[in-house]
Amino acid sequence: MAKAKPEYPSWYKPSRRLPGTFKWHLERKGKTTTALILEGDWDKRAPIVPSRLNRTTTEVIIGKEFQGKNLDCLKWFSKARALRVLNYNIVDINGIYEMPNLEALTIDRVRAKFVKIDCSYFPKLKKLVCSCSTLKDVQRSKKITHIELRHISSIKRLDLSGLSKLRVLQIGPANGIEELTLTGLPSLDELGLNLMRSLKKIEASDLFEAVRHLDIRGTPNISPKFLAQFKRLQSVEITPKSRFTAKDFPFCKPDLIEFPV
Repeated sequence: MAKAKPEYPSWYKPSRRLPGTFKWHLERKGKTTTALILEGDWDKRAPIVPSRLNRTTTEVIIGKEFQGKNLDCLKWFSKARALRVLNYNIVDINGIYEMPNLEALTIDRVRAKFVKIDCSYFPKLKKLVCSCSTLKDVQRSKKITHIELRHISSIKRLDLSGLSKLRVLQIGPANGIEELTLTGLPSLDELGLNLMRSLKKIEASDLFEAVRHLDIRGTPNISPKFLAQFKRLQSVEITPKSRFTAKDFPFCKPDLIEFPV
């Protein structure tokens, strides 16, 4: 079977000055979204990227075929609204700060020690999915509704307070976190605290009357006082043979779902 050729816009002419292979995926979701996968070695030479490519690209994907060590090439796509970095070889992510219009940022498969995120650069950010060793000024992203923090390292105290539009929060594995601040989250619907074995203190308010789905698998030290304050829970995920029971939720009757981490 013949290998499918990359799909290009009618106006785009491939140039030898552009390393790698550009693949276009057009998906219609009410309006046309253009996703651009970057491949090849972007470290050896600086490409000249047509300005129109920047204007029409809404999502950039750094996949496993990307051979560079840094993300400096992202300066050519400053108008993109979404970025996914899915490459084990990246050791420098500073190029993401050339994309101030990001609404969705996913950094996965990059070692957490290389991922230090300053959210003050992304005032329009709505969704953040990453493994990281530093998370700074997340409160500056006032529009954020979805956060997934995986494989957190070197963070003992995490403050996610004041995110009034946040609806989904998933944290873990994060065995290093000892203190967690979750005040001012009145819109939170889904909360996951997974594999946080060092967690000793949770400061929270507002969320107890909002959260409907709770996941506490692999986090055995959550205090009964914290759990007893939830009032709208519909489901709670726990590990098999967990010490948590229906009695820990006196103000609601959630379904207890046993599921391995």
